[in-house]
Amino acid sequence: MSSLISKKFISKIKSDGFKESLEDFLGVEKILKINVNNQVFSLSISPSYIKELIIGFLISQNILDNSHLIKNLDIFEKNNEIIANIYLEDVKIEKNCRNVLKSNFKIKSQNLFKLFKDFQKNAKLFKLTGAFHSAALAEEDRIIFLVEDISRNNTIDKIIGYAFLKGISLSNKLLLVSCRISYQIVSKIVKTGIPIVVSRSAPTSLAVELAEKSNITVIGFLREERFNVYSHSYRIII
Repeated sequence: MSSLISKKFISKIKSDGFKESLEDFLGVEKILKINVNNQVFSLSISPSYIKELIIGFLISQNILDNSHLIKNLDIFEKNNEIIANIYLEDVKIEKNCRNVLKSNFKIKSQNLFKLFKDFQKNAKLFKLTGAFHSAALAEEDRIIFLVEDISRNNTIDKIIGYAFLKGISLSNKLLLVSCRISYQIVSKIVKTGIPIVVSRSAPTSLAVELAEKSNITVIGFLREERFNVYSHSYRIII
């Protein structure tokens, strides 16, 4: 697939009238069209981990779960768009409706500081362009998978898809994100079984309300020496 960044010469202008021409980096944006059982979805994406994104998106949209079998997934590029054709077969397995998370996973606060420091250090596309969001799946003491995308929702879906395809249990994992923790993000997490989500930004009121009902720990404003716990603080060991 395509590169994640492109180069372009731009004009940089300052308030004192100074002007210079220099080369800058842009985050590449592609259109992904997903055709699943003749239902079409269109997403703006960064062209990486396409398969993981598709699977995660379908799970987030309640289209794919344990009652389906993936019979075909074909991904190709045409006319500067990425096309994905996927066919799901109903295998008549009872659906798992998980509303309240059951997980006793806990983590030391010092581990959180270390993990988030590593997370920010490795968000290299954001540092280069300023155009990317990032998300990472982590164990208690290490990051398992980190991804960047121009869309915050795509980063979460890529994490979900990666875990699904790798068969990773998420009940003892945490999610690190660069963005605001919104209701939509917590809604995605509820479907996965991830017990803790962490950001250096703020959560919204609806996100915290859903997290409280779903037994998910929400942590915001994580900086070098502090963070705020908005729900289910029992998972944090001081």
